[in-house]
Amino acid sequence: EMGAGTGHQIKEISKKKSRSLIEKPGGQMVPEMGAGTGGASIHMLKGLAGHCHSYTYTDISAGFFEAAQERFREYSSLMEWAVLDIERDPCEQGFEKHSFDVIMSSNAPHATKSLAQTLTHCRTLLKPGGQMVGEINPAAKWYL
Repeated sequence: EMGAGTGHQIKEISKKKSRSLIEKPGGQMVPEMGAGTGGASIHMLKGLAGHCHSYTYTDISAGFFEAAQERFREYSSLMEWAVLDIERDPCEQGFEKHSFDVIMSSNAPHATKSLAQTLTHCRTLLKPGGQMVGEINPAAKWYL
């Protein structure tokens, strides 16, 4: 589970910024990039419930999907599940170019090899005027 600070921030972002974007005409398609175990997803889903048409839960593999489908069963009519390696071109993975209004992400973009390439791929997924909401931390370097 996420730390209280990050979870609280995601909850507030979901309530305010994301909801205001989703409520715009046509603003109804939301993917979560790198959803993993769903630690941030619950906050996002609670904040967006009733305000978006589709919430696509993505991760680099389908390994977390079964547990997440059980955890988020109350949102099943809203959710779609898709494998997405954001380090590769999303269109080559079956995603439609410029198909999402808002991309949600927490604890995922900074874990990629190239943040610039990751953001380029995110932009490929976003509709014109679309936005990415979440956190991006530089890769941590640990020294002993």
